[in-house]
Amino acid sequence: MTTPRAFAAARILACLFTLSLGIIVAVGDANHVQAANKERCIVIQQMDAKVGKMTLYIGRDHARIDCMNDHCTMVAAAPNWDVTLFNKDKYAVYFKSAQWQSQGLDNVVASKRHIFNDYKHTKIKYLGKSAIKVVRQLDPAYADSSETLYRGKIAKGKGITASSTYIGSSDFAFAPGAARFVEGFYLSPFYARVILKAYTPSTLGERVQLDTKSIGTKDLDDSFFAVPPGLKKAHSITAVIAGEDINGLLLEITEDH
Repeated sequence: MTTPRAFAAARILACLFTLSLGIIVAVGDANHVQAANKERCIVIQQMDAKVGKMTLYIGRDHARIDCMNDHCTMVAAAPNWDVTLFNKDKYAVYFKSAQWQSQGLDNVVASKRHIFNDYKHTKIKYLGKSAIKVVRQLDPAYADSSETLYRGKIAKGKGITASSTYIGSSDFAFAPGAARFVEGFYLSPFYARVILKAYTPSTLGERVQLDTKSIGTKDLDDSFFAVPPGLKKAHSITAVIAGEDINGLLLEITEDH
């Protein structure tokens, strides 16, 4: 026969077991939520002769690019993939997804789309990726003096042929929205959306405009892609890139008029 004391002890043990089981389940759920907030991203580190160090973090639902030696950042996210470009002074400009894909940083980065569309392609392997190489031949004697490569001037001289080479790849598993975001950043075609290298041969060797340093993956928290609070709308892309000084000047000019 079970005594009242033994019965009470059994009830207490059952309660403690249920409580411990609940704690284990709760911890498991918390770990699952924490893991769910991480996103596996493709990370591409590059160096651009004009805008400095650039790092792309491209995930399934989020994307971020740090450029100009981390002075400027652009972020976008599913479902609409609209883009926010901001700097360390918290000035920002905003783009609808379609506008970004079409124009990107059009007054800072020259479009590469016509180059890939107009010149012969060579299929190559580069940095472990299937890629397309395009060599643009120019006769500087007839080239307009404003002709540029990433805003770099091309030397002129009668009878001398200048060339510039681009290597681009779409051998990345980007979601459609992320792919459009990348195309807008490079102003590249869909079949060569990541520009891996751009260079011009010279008597001293390659004059490199853009070079890829590494390609890898990293799990990043959703908060890494968040738009920071307190951003101030800038007058232009140039104002964001140049920073606080030019924003103050533009504001004074606007107020004077």
